[in-house]
Amino acid sequence: MFSLLFRSLWYDRWINTAVVFGVVCATAVLTGALLVGDSMRGSLRALTFDRLGNIDTILFASQFINPESGGHMPPGRWQALAEQILNHRSSMEERAETNEGTKPEDVIPLPAAVECNKVKRTMMSEGVILLPAAVEYDGKISGVQLLGRGTECFANQALADRIGLHAGETVSLRLMSPQSIPPESSLGRKDQLIRTRIPIMQIIPNRGIGRFSLKMDQQAEPLLIVPIVQMQRLLGIGEKVNAVFYMSATPEKPLLAAQRETIEKAFNPTFEDLGLSVESHNGKWYIKSARMLFNDEQVAAITKEVGNRPPGDSRLESAEYRTLPPGGRQPTLGLLYLAISINETPYSTIYACDELELQSDEIALNRWTADDLDVEIGDDIELTWFDPDDVSVTHTKTFTLATILPMEGLGADPHLVPTVEGFTDEVSIADWDPPFPFDAKKIRKKDEDYWDEYRAAPKAFVSLATGQELFGSRFGRVTTFVVDTSENPPQRGEMAPADLPLSLFGLNFVPVKEQGLTASSGTTPFSVLFLAFSFFIIASALMLVMMLFRLSVEMKAKRIGIQLAVGWSAALVTKTLLLEGFFISLIGSLFGAILGIGYAWLMVYGLTTWWGDAIGISVGCQSNTVVPFLTLHITLVSLAIGFCSGVVLSVLTTVWSVRGITKVPLRVLLHGVVERRQQKPGTRRSGDSL
Repeated sequence: MFSLLFRSLWYDRWINTAVVFGVVCATAVLTGALLVGDSMRGSLRALTFDRLGNIDTILFASQFINPESGGHMPPGRWQALAEQILNHRSSMEERAETNEGTKPEDVIPLPAAVECNKVKRTMMSEGVILLPAAVEYDGKISGVQLLGRGTECFANQALADRIGLHAGETVSLRLMSPQSIPPESSLGRKDQLIRTRIPIMQIIPNRGIGRFSLKMDQQAEPLLIVPIVQMQRLLGIGEKVNAVFYMSATPEKPLLAAQRETIEKAFNPTFEDLGLSVESHNGKWYIKSARMLFNDEQVAAITKEVGNRPPGDSRLESAEYRTLPPGGRQPTLGLLYLAISINETPYSTIYACDELELQSDEIALNRWTADDLDVEIGDDIELTWFDPDDVSVTHTKTFTLATILPMEGLGADPHLVPTVEGFTDEVSIADWDPPFPFDAKKIRKKDEDYWDEYRAAPKAFVSLATGQELFGSRFGRVTTFVVDTSENPPQRGEMAPADLPLSLFGLNFVPVKEQGLTASSGTTPFSVLFLAFSFFIIASALMLVMMLFRLSVEMKAKRIGIQLAVGWSAALVTKTLLLEGFFISLIGSLFGAILGIGYAWLMVYGLTTWWGDAIGISVGCQSNTVVPFLTLHITLVSLAIGFCSGVVLSVLTTVWSVRGITKVPLRVLLHGVVERRQQKPGTRRSGDSL
């Protein structure tokens, strides 16, 4: 049988060669499409590893946190955590590969504007990434080891190309100064711009640390690397940072979910790291926000923790962390705002709360303000204030005086007031540098005396609902929590800051490497996508195979007729034809899988040159900002799938081509015809009448 098979293949070698060529084309395109998909996925994975290096997880803080005060673990505790993380590994081999553990590095990523004075061209960069001298990115990129000196500044090639920068030149750096209160709010500063000049020692390539970016993008982001100590001094933040990189000793293996959970549980922030101020005065605890306002989610979280916690529930006995007071009752919520005037009394704070049970049109004054205005209960009080979202707009409303408070307790309590830089933190009104329009001529001697004795203690009070309606903004509607602890004296250890939802207070652990690797696979499999793009080519090749094999069958028609005439069974003839087709499919698919590598290379080359716009590469651009990240990745799985798919599709095409061949009348086959022509009813073929 096999001898006959090979002789038959050799006898029809020319037409079989044509069929093999068709199978090669179909398999090459199919395999190449799979390899291009693998190349896209593999290149994006490689890009993720390149731009993140050893960085696995990042703790982002919306405010600056102090590592020494507990922002993250000190070295001794971190070593214990590293051992705990290693225990999550499932095998001794994995433990051996990660015996260096995981360690944190403090950084300060900030958005900035960079200008090169030589060309007078300004460019807004994605961010200024500030790394400490001890950071070890991956140890492979040329020039990174120079960061160990801790005094040099570097720019990547993307930034250099954008502004025409060369090594040794000086750039102008502009960035916003750190502030807790949002600049868009009425008490936020909008003009706090810091300017400095920085010499650039070296331009590093857009690889490794020079490719660092938090964006899952193929383009290299402009990057400026400045020693962290220098930037901390420029910002005036001491040793604080606003991010922590958790570096893994095995960058190719992202941390497991259980390992990241261990890191998060071991993180013990202070209230200051959460942007909270917790103070105890005269049997009361005052909880305030550095951002001035609490949003609704934060209000709900703090109310739940304080109100539902029974007295004596000790969780953290270390005196290193200040804790919230024991609960058992709901805290009193308040909203503080600035009044431009209360009748003739200028620049006074007004406090909204429910302690006084005021109606929506009622107001309370403390005794000092009532005497200053010479008013009594029942008189009208005109209140003027800035719009919460725009200080250029003012509002006025008239209230009825319902209560006059004595100059003690709520009537003279400066602890209700959050800290506003340039306003509430100044020694005297003469030192004010407020973020709102201020006319110093309106300040009287008695106003200075009030400030000296009572600071910014509220002079007027309205109901909480009224205050939230008039003074609330999109940033929040509560400024102060007051907890009465006179019956249950506050103790340390009742609730740690970590008990609050950290994400609500601007602390977020982000598994950047896991997210990057997940994004690299795409929402749609790249292999399927490129197969769809190549569908018409594959279909055309299969149609070519079908027609060529059908042609070879027609050429063998007389031989098939002779085989049937000498006694071969129809099954044996069909089996012989299918074996020939299967052998041809094997040969064609084998060469097609190999040539598929070349097809994939050609596609990758085209995507990085001729069709660069398809993947974000500007064709003809001389800048190195966009690096052709796509490279060929060959996987045995795709080669095997391409080969097997080529064989299966070719065999199915062969089966379709030989179907019914043995049902053709023997006389027709002996004439070299594989199809009996259909005759219309009532007609006769020529010669039938003879």
